[in-house]
Amino acid sequence: MLEYKVDCNDKQIVKINRFYPSSKTCFECGWINQDLNLSIRE
Repeated sequence: MLEYKVDCNDKQIVKINRFYPSSKTCFECGWINQDLNLSIRE
């Protein structure tokens, strides 16, 4: 189902390691904020 939706919308699926710090990574430049931890939440 997900692959079908991706194909219809001309997008791609990227599989990453489950421990990759994606919430710490800047979506524009790729910089990873190592100081960000679980106690800092909004």
